Amino acid sequence: MKKYFAYDALEREFTTHDTLEEAKSQAQDYVDHTFDIGADNGFGDDLEDGIKETCFGVALGGFDLPTRSLTKEEEDIYGDQYTYMVENPVLVEYPQNNGWIKCSERLPERAERVLVLDDDMSCYFAALKFEGNRKYWELECYDQNIGYGVNVSFDEILYWRPELDLPQD
Repeated sequence: MKKYFAYDALEREFTTHDTLEEAKSQAQDYVDHTFDIGADNGFGDDLEDGIKETCFGVALGGFDLPTRSLTKEEEDIYGDQYTYMVENPVLVEYPQNNGWIKCSERLPERAERVLVLDDDMSCYFAALKFEGNRKYWELECYDQNIGYGVNVSFDEILYWRPELDLPQD
């Protein structure tokens, strides 16, 4: 399931991607191409709109096209012409993580304070740190042997999300 998209507003075409970074890069390529056309030929409203309306994001759903094997009756009718039958399209809503981002898909900026979930689904404030080639998470929690600033293995954190805004009165 490719749940990220890039939209080329000039050509009115969508492409789907496995990661947000791929979608972002494709959208940038679309904008660069449109800008190059304008640089060579001048910018009209269509090119300006094509740049301003090109976007990328997360697809909330899509469609599946289920197939099934031929029945004996259909095999008799169609012979070797078909190997399966196509069923009606089915709407598929992709699971949403309510703002949580898989670490395998994208990481926060270095030292950015974020919320993280570990492999036990415990939640902490943390920052991603680098020490040479080593990546680790510095958690803002208390450990009786260490105090605050507990470091955990990079692989133990599965999800992260930007720090939530506190209520304003």
